[in-house]
Amino acid sequence: MVIAQASFFGALMFYVGLTYASQYYGFFHLSPFSLGFGFAELALYSLRLLKLQVIVAAVVVLMVICIPWFSRRLPLPDPDSPHATAVRKAASVLQVVLLATGLVLFLRWNDIASYGWAAPLALAIGITLGQGRAAAAGHRGGPRRRALLLFAIGICLFWSLTLAAQQMGRDDASSDARHVLEKTGLVVLSANRLSLPLPLQYEQDLGTEYQLRYRYTGLRLLLERGGRYYVVPVDWEPRTDPVYVLRESDTMWIGLMPGVLRAQ
Repeated sequence: MVIAQASFFGALMFYVGLTYASQYYGFFHLSPFSLGFGFAELALYSLRLLKLQVIVAAVVVLMVICIPWFSRRLPLPDPDSPHATAVRKAASVLQVVLLATGLVLFLRWNDIASYGWAAPLALAIGITLGQGRAAAAGHRGGPRRRALLLFAIGICLFWSLTLAAQQMGRDDASSDARHVLEKTGLVVLSANRLSLPLPLQYEQDLGTEYQLRYRYTGLRLLLERGGRYYVVPVDWEPRTDPVYVLRESDTMWIGLMPGVLRAQ
């Protein structure tokens, strides 16, 4: 049982990490498959979704889902007391609101491109809340009904998680592209002049007395994989400019340096 659960969560982390990495590196015209990422590396990319706002949202969702159980387990003198009844009514109203919100968001799908994950998430919470209310009231329903509802909840949550990973990958890549100056800088010494469209101030000829006579700056590192450095210039434009791949060799030396910190 433990092995099966670990395998499931490992596969889920791999899927989420792959979805995130595909969107992130796709923004820079790269593919995680061509970069040679392994299973463990892609699984770790899923941890990038664990940001403060995501954790807070997850806690709120869990609290909402647990409302029916709270109403039954609270130390109230009478389960039919006004307090318990009010909690159950609030849960019922919230369920209807969530289901209606999910349906409206689906109808307005083109207008909520950046928040598409909210539509299936609202449906999943609404259905789960209904299941919790039914369980708290002792109306569990037949096994087929429960299986169908659990399947619907799983599909909605999986869909929402996929959309969230895609959106966060695109947002993080866009943010990094806007602040490319903050990324790790490169100093390149080469025996031959490189065909990089850099401004003149970023290329320096040190003279024939040096074996590596050409010095290049003004580059920022996106990723290093297997001796290949994927770099962009400091004025990189995502829609039109390519990503350059440099390989360290006997005729090329590559050094790393800090990026430029953003003013506070």
